[in-house]
Amino acid sequence: MASRKVEFEVTSSWTELLALINYLVNGLESITAEYECTKVGLDITEDISEVLRGTARICYVGCNERPSEGFEISEAVKAGLLRSYVFSYCEPTFRLPDLYSEVAKLFSNAVSYLRPYALRTRLEGIEYMLIVLSDGRAFILEGGRRRVSIPYLKTVISSHTHPHGCIPSPHDVRSLIHVLLDGGFGIGIVSMECALGLLRLGPFTEEDYIALTKFRSALSRRDSNAISEVINSRSIGKSVRVILW
Repeated sequence: MASRKVEFEVTSSWTELLALINYLVNGLESITAEYECTKVGLDITEDISEVLRGTARICYVGCNERPSEGFEISEAVKAGLLRSYVFSYCEPTFRLPDLYSEVAKLFSNAVSYLRPYALRTRLEGIEYMLIVLSDGRAFILEGGRRRVSIPYLKTVISSHTHPHGCIPSPHDVRSLIHVLLDGGFGIGIVSMECALGLLRLGPFTEEDYIALTKFRSALSRRDSNAISEVINSRSIGKSVRVILW
């Protein structure tokens, strides 16, 4: 979108932590698949934030061989979000469901950041977006009237304003699919009345992709019954969850 411009940078500890968790989740899922592990996770003493720019101790149990490749976790080191990581044969204290739970908590920060912009969107019709990039940087972007698009950058999450309501548009779902295919977590919508998140809380599967394309089709047809059924079920496919604030 030619009119899109950066309002300002809003990088903070929560955006960097969210980006780190993205690398950890994708890396742990890759390790589980590659080494056929029964359990994979982290050894966390108190809080996941202690790992940011520190050393991640990756615990594994029941693998077909000792893991040696960190996959996406190696990228977190390159991005400066992690100092290093080590593998240990131990019982993980922080597993994938715990990490996904942190994603949902951190995502609420994006909603809080956009609340003041929802009023501007209501009054002026200009939509705004918050994006968190894979390196942890975050920006508020200004879009056009009733439209703002995700830039072609590796995005962990994005959230944008609507003038009224929180029902996603077909374009929003298409953007969500692109974010998920690229390993990100999801998107959100914020208005004066409500806020809605569509978040991946598990590995993105073919079943999820098909369910999202069907949901997008229902939105295009303005099939209110099908749309309400999805929103009320709080889930799309196997791993995508509908979260309301």
